[in-house]
Amino acid sequence: MALFLAEIGIEPGKSGLIFDDPVSSLDHVRRERIAKRLVLEGKKRQIIVFTHDLAFAWTLKDFADKHGVAHVDRHVFSAGAKKGFCGDGLPFEGKKLSARINELRDHAQRARKALEEQHNHELYNDMVRNGYRRMRDTWELLIEEHLFAGTVKRFRRSIETSKLRCVSVGDPEAAAVYNGMTRCSNFTHEGGAEAPPALPGPEEFLADVEQLAAALTLIDENKNATEKRRKQAGLAT
Repeated sequence: MALFLAEIGIEPGKSGLIFDDPVSSLDHVRRERIAKRLVLEGKKRQIIVFTHDLAFAWTLKDFADKHGVAHVDRHVFSAGAKKGFCGDGLPFEGKKLSARINELRDHAQRARKALEEQHNHELYNDMVRNGYRRMRDTWELLIEEHLFAGTVKRFRRSIETSKLRCVSVGDPEAAAVYNGMTRCSNFTHEGGAEAPPALPGPEEFLADVEQLAAALTLIDENKNATEKRRKQAGLAT
């Protein structure tokens, strides 16, 4: 890999390049170096990267955003015996907050259709349980990227202490996170044969999604106000 990257650095052509899992068996330091190198090469030519490594995909996206390199995300999946289907964006686990919330809204509408139009109660239950699992994961991402402003992120070695200039957790933010996570836990953990949790109806499930969206707005407004206040006080640059 090092020799190949050195070679393309000195040859005059600008043809597109395709990489298939370029960081397999590399440690985290070299993985980040490869990601940055591919992104910088993307300033000059088209780069296509196939990877099953979500952490590496996030690293590529972070470097691309940092260096102003345009990028498009796609994911390939199978549907039963048929393989090779292609969808827009990263899979749910790789999406950012706003995209996840929109997908959860769509999920709520599909669950409603399963119950009210198809009269398939079991399908509705499965969809709602899966929806709350995804919602719980999204609450966790909200905490990581917005409540704590990305100061500490999974799969990243460094702690970006400068981002603490945006971090302030008051009672409203703490209550929103506590209530949201509690709701998700209620409907994703098994309650036992004698007292299984009663799943919410379509309106209640969608309302929980909207509570997540409202929490995102609340936390971002507080984050922006905190940063502005601390800059005015000379506590942040």
